[in-house]
Amino acid sequence: MSLNPGWLMWFMELCKTNGLTVDDAILDIGASELFCSDAPSSLNDFLSSLGARAYDDEELTRIADRSFAGDLFRRAGFRYDAVDYAKFPGIIRLDMNVDELPEKYHGRYKFINNSGTSEHILNQYNVFKIIHDAAAPGALMYHGVPGWGEYEHGIIGYSPKFFWALATANDYEIVRFWGWADNKPTPLKAEFMEQIAFTHSPIAERVWLHILLRKRTNAPFQGLNDPAFNSNWDKPAQA
Repeated sequence: MSLNPGWLMWFMELCKTNGLTVDDAILDIGASELFCSDAPSSLNDFLSSLGARAYDDEELTRIADRSFAGDLFRRAGFRYDAVDYAKFPGIIRLDMNVDELPEKYHGRYKFINNSGTSEHILNQYNVFKIIHDAAAPGALMYHGVPGWGEYEHGIIGYSPKFFWALATANDYEIVRFWGWADNKPTPLKAEFMEQIAFTHSPIAERVWLHILLRKRTNAPFQGLNDPAFNSNWDKPAQA
């Protein structure tokens, strides 16, 4: 739910290479904030690359320090919406555990951004269905999510296989799949250790996954089981 200068630079390149243009509709999964106070000029670089008016110095300092990203995207010319359960201004208010995306938003968006929100939601089927329903055929869907080692971030960690299975089940194109690790040990805090039966605190480098998918058809969303799991429960038991 945070966008930094590196993310903005990546998005600028994405616009050039994948045909995203101002006036396209984009959807944020969770209302993202801008974490750009260390490099506020990155916001004006972003606006300039899209032919939009720059912020003045006072605005720039304020916007760069954890303002909602919607202000930046709308100023650049995009039609921006965000889905969130909190009472933030100008959002589509949903509880993504249980609520469906209203029909009027289906197939509207050319780019869906999930920058660290889905891992906070237990009902993974519903949140990925919301993303699928919101995306127009040909739309790009970006996920920047924790893989492993982030033991205290969110309630869900992802494996690369999860997104491969998601793409296979829904005929998504995997445009790019990458990640990073910071190799810093991340032991669990004492209050977590008291409730978990580990003799020693597990330590691992922190790994984040980044996946860019393209929706190729307008078919309904398909949930998934592990493709390696072949159930025989529909067959009669052998005597």
